[in-house]
Formats: sequence, structure tokens, C-alpha cells
Amino acid sequence: MLRARSLSALRNRKGFTLIELLVVVLILAILMAVAMPLYLSAVADSQRKTCRANMQTIANAVQAARVKTGASNYTALVTGGVTTVNLPDLSAAPA
Repeated sequence: MLRARSLSALRNRKGFTLIELLVVVLILAILMAVAMPLYLSAVADSQRKTCRANMQTIANAVQAARVKTGASNYTALVTGGVTTVNLPDLSAAPA
């Protein structure tokens, strides 16, 4: 009799209560609130570093083209835009 009662009690409890689900959702929301700003700042920092590296690559290519052509200033090289035509040391224009 006691065993039958405990088996029926186990069968009747099948899922989570609403409070348990709300606690899990609250914990996940707190973790996201902490992690999201860190993730967004890491993405912005990587974009900034990529842009800085691209600008350095362009500056190096302009300097190399100036040395090759013997130009006295940079205006002739830069006015045409950053392309592989006027800066042959660039394998591709950085995006």
C-alpha cells in the first residue's frame, strides 16, 4: 500500500513548476545582462583593430609607392584613391 502510494505520487509529478521555470529564466537573463556588454565591446575593439591594421597597410603601400616613383609628396598617390593600380604593392584594397 505504501509502495503503491509512492509510485502514484511519482507518476503525478511530471514537469517543472512555474516558479522553477521563472528562476531559470531570471538566472539566464542576469547572465546575458553581464555577458552582452562584454561581447559588444570585444566586437567593437576587434573592428577598431582591423581598421587600424588596414590603415597601416595603406600607409605602408603609399610610402613604398612614393619611394619607388621618387615623388616629392603624397598628393599624386593619394588623390587617385586606394587601388591596386596606383599602389601596386597592395595585393588587394583593404575593406
